[in-house]
Amino acid sequence: MDDNLSKNTHKVLSNSRDEAIRLKNGGIGPEHLFLGILREKDCSAIHFLEPFNLHLAPIKKRIDSAITQ
Repeated sequence: MDDNLSKNTHKVLSNSRDEAIRLKNGGIGPEHLFLGILREKDCSAIHFLEPFNLHLAPIKKRIDSAITQ
């Protein structure tokens, strides 16, 4: 493990790779990174979004459908 990256960063990157595989994409793009972040409930990016009262489930579905088209 790279000591310069936090444990949560490694989880998000792993989740992003899993999302790219799940969506049958050849590489990891910004959309996969965002989906990887959404899977980590206890990361600073999610905590940053909380005050905006965003409904993340519909956002995830919209990204999924945009990628698979």
